[in-house]
Amino acid sequence: FKTDRNFRRLAIIAALFGMYLTLFPHYQRLGRDRLDLGLSALIPWLLAQNIGAALFSIPTGWIADRFGNRLVIQLILLVLCIAPALALFLSWSDDVRPAWFIVVFGLLGLTPVAMRFLNNYTLEIASHGEHPHYLSTLAFAIAAPPILLSPLIGALIDWVGFELIFAIVIGCVFSGWLMAFTLVEPRKLSSGAK
Repeated sequence: FKTDRNFRRLAIIAALFGMYLTLFPHYQRLGRDRLDLGLSALIPWLLAQNIGAALFSIPTGWIADRFGNRLVIQLILLVLCIAPALALFLSWSDDVRPAWFIVVFGLLGLTPVAMRFLNNYTLEIASHGEHPHYLSTLAFAIAAPPILLSPLIGALIDWVGFELIFAIVIGCVFSGWLMAFTLVEPRKLSSGAK
């Protein structure tokens, strides 16, 4: 983290992505509180999330093979901004059927895909002997926000509502997307350089 400037940027991007994970239990709560969706919706939401992960894996893998993991990280971070915004929109709208809320969970399927490509990018920029150190530091960067901030996020949602907190998290992920443009494309580096 101290010596590799590019990885430092990636770790910050990973931490901003980690903020996204703090919202996970609150999508269910939003659906139950505002759309009167009961616990019976949990199974379809879980299925949608897994189907989303499978469907997003195919095009992102193809893009990564042809254009690099950096581009996929950029695309995923941008699309991830849609899920919280869509969840809020659906919770406000009287014209939209609550069944459309399942689309939010389909988009959440991008989360494990994002983690995979953050790891893949890390493996590209680190020398083989440093892979364990880099991957563990990346995992810490992703995990720190949900571990440290989840109780605070829950309390703040109780206090100020979903809108402000979701907007803050969207801002974090969007900032990560902007920072992703400053990452080095490993395929353009000369062999042996980091």
